[in-house]
Amino acid sequence: MDTAPYCFVLGVIALLGGIPLLVAGAPTARWFQRLGDDAVMSRILGAGFLAPSALVLIENPSVGTDLAGLIRLLCWFVSVKSLMFCWRPSWHTHLRQRLFANTAWRLVSALAMIAWGVIFVAAGIRIQGD
Repeated sequence: MDTAPYCFVLGVIALLGGIPLLVAGAPTARWFQRLGDDAVMSRILGAGFLAPSALVLIENPSVGTDLAGLIRLLCWFVSVKSLMFCWRPSWHTHLRQRLFANTAWRLVSALAMIAWGVIFVAAGIRIQGD
């Protein structure tokens, strides 16, 4: 898989998580909590993020200083994190509970997700244009 579609997928997913968390923080945080508390769903989500990351890395696993190389570095991190979700779905429970319990941290999380989404979509556009 090319890095541009990967950027678009991650960007849209980040925006789909961040915008509802910003607009309707408490209900969205509860939904994220229920989603994360379900071990099967955590494993499915981990596999869902692992698949495109692995496809990018199978094509070219090298890390570089150019934009595509930095995206591949991110793919390595996402792959490791996704494997953790698959093997130990409860490893992030404590962190998630602390982030979403506090309104200020929930706002920071929402803004960070939106920023990551915009950055990934912009990176996908830039890579696609090259």
